[in-house]
Amino acid sequence: KQNIFRYLASQINLQKKIYSKDNFQLNEDWKKSLEEMRNKGITKLPIKITFPFEISKDNQIQKTNEDLNKISNFLKIDSDLPGPNEYGFSLTTLDINSDFFIQKIFTKELFLLIKSYYGKDFSLRNRPHVRLDLKEFRKEEKEHNYFHLDHCERQVHMVILLNDLDENSSHTQYIPETNKKSWIFVNEERKRKDFQEIVSKYKDQFGVKKIIGKRGDVFLFDAGNGLHRACYGNDRAMIKLMWAQFKKYAQWDKDYLKKKINSNEKQGFIELSDKSLKALK
Repeated sequence: KQNIFRYLASQINLQKKIYSKDNFQLNEDWKKSLEEMRNKGITKLPIKITFPFEISKDNQIQKTNEDLNKISNFLKIDSDLPGPNEYGFSLTTLDINSDFFIQKIFTKELFLLIKSYYGKDFSLRNRPHVRLDLKEFRKEEKEHNYFHLDHCERQVHMVILLNDLDENSSHTQYIPETNKKSWIFVNEERKRKDFQEIVSKYKDQFGVKKIIGKRGDVFLFDAGNGLHRACYGNDRAMIKLMWAQFKKYAQWDKDYLKKKINSNEKQGFIELSDKSLKALK
């Protein structure tokens, strides 16, 4: 059964249809991003997000909490960012009904791009979150620094940069075109020697793309079926969302958006179909 899921995930790019909604279609910039997703598994979206605050280099957590609370009517956090853990992470989830998501993220363009990539409807996995990766507090590195797959599931990650990132910053690295590979007979346990040999082969063949750039840049990449890893360095701040199809992780709740749940539920698929998109708009 698991191998069947892997096979289906590996066939994600067989469908080349570009969906439209009513009379709305993707423009050339968004079509370019769709083609990059299909061919490379990663793209920088043709949008720029502006924020009314900037992540401070000093007292990052306290200052960021103050800034986020000032714009709670636009981007609402479920709770203040906590102190960093042993990996230097400080994370809190975000209210999906915030104007930030309704106005900036849940757009017809993004909906049609992801639907065209998957070839069918999809969902938002879990609550979006804001995360700081703070070098000063990092005592050890998570095993995310190995190239890996997210269970060979159909899962696309969105990363919104909250500070400028360069090669010395903590960032995500991605091996292009591995989203088109079949992992049906591969044990994807990231530390296995045979799996890392496959990684090395694809790394030499396709190179590595780095998710670095300016504050407000937005990236999309196929994490479920494409090789990626965390590269730890200087401080990073970001908002992250995960789009998925399979209902492996949590209960399905197709009425989530309409109910406008304000609880601190950390999991739950959120339907983003034509129907819910209409409700958002």
